[in-house]
Amino acid sequence: YDYVLRDLFLWAILMNRTDIAKVLLCFMKYRICPALIATKILKEYYKEADYGHLQDGYLENAKYFEQYAINCLDKADDYSTELACEIILQQNELYGYVTCLQVYLI
Repeated sequence: YDYVLRDLFLWAILMNRTDIAKVLLCFMKYRICPALIATKILKEYYKEADYGHLQDGYLENAKYFEQYAINCLDKADDYSTELACEIILQQNELYGYVTCLQVYLI
């Protein structure tokens, strides 16, 4: 189930169907890493896009997913700073054992 959601989420981001991706993200067990991955993909799309309105859409959606990840970490930090640190450094099996910190720094 987790792999299906991951694949559908990535497909939605790659096809610029961010409305679908936002819904899928709500059903995912781990949300910060996919939100950061979506941010990275959409920022790359933004750099490559030729048209202003298309660029604007990519940038707007990249900011949405970035803010989503920030909000999730803020909520975790409100509960426990230690938990927030664990989330940032936890290896995510669904994405090749990458950590949220690694995704953010790439």
